[in-house]
Amino acid sequence: MSRSPLKVVRGLLSEIGFSSLLFASLLLPSEALAQSPDRNEYGNPPPQVFESEDRDRWQKPEWVVEQLAIVPGTTVADLGAGSGYFTRQFSRAVGPSGKVLALDVDPTMLAHIAEDLNALELANVDTVLVPFDSPGLPDRSVDLLFLSNTLHHIENRTAYYPRMIDVLHEGGRVAVVDFYKKPLPLGPRSLSHKLARSDVIREFTWAGLHITADLEDLPHQYFLIASPIPQFLNARLVSQNLATGGHRSLADLPQPELSNNFEPQAS
Repeated sequence: MSRSPLKVVRGLLSEIGFSSLLFASLLLPSEALAQSPDRNEYGNPPPQVFESEDRDRWQKPEWVVEQLAIVPGTTVADLGAGSGYFTRQFSRAVGPSGKVLALDVDPTMLAHIAEDLNALELANVDTVLVPFDSPGLPDRSVDLLFLSNTLHHIENRTAYYPRMIDVLHEGGRVAVVDFYKKPLPLGPRSLSHKLARSDVIREFTWAGLHITADLEDLPHQYFLIASPIPQFLNARLVSQNLATGGHRSLADLPQPELSNNFEPQAS
């Protein structure tokens, strides 16, 4: 079986420093981070570091994929794929007629994924090198855009959210798994490097993404699933609203009214 190709989507990677988006480099306990091997120019240690023996226990990958109810034959994009931890799960979920796109800014991670897929004989995955400021995919090309431990690394989310929505097929979804904004035994050590669940709900609501599921079974992470609100399918209304409303960033926006199920929390 031939190696899954490394597809390069060109972007202006130099415009934002490499340290601004380290998609997979903060999955480990603080002690392990301190003792991890030398990192590459993207700030990442070797991919194997993210495949720790106990990760399945707290990450619950099979349960996460089950909640997503992925239909065989569909297309899933794993944004910030890292070592391919979830990519492999998605490959099995979409089946031979489906497609998984492993997206990352670090080509060494993608090379590792390609080798791993070759060894496992998983032929339905393409690796895609993407820019820092975009998912790097054609419009209306995926059914599910999945971000695990990634969203909190995206600095200019005001501009990024419309690009996320643009890549979704009609009826497509965005799923986010990320660390609670509180002290934890693993993940980012600094609270400033975490994105609170309530902030994600607020930002998604403003950007035109409706939270359809808010799952709390993961011990260290929130798990949100969202779909575009129909009138925001164009998504570029987001940037127009920002300009006409006089707001400089998402942080300046007023808190949207949320249902009782989605009251703002500290975590």
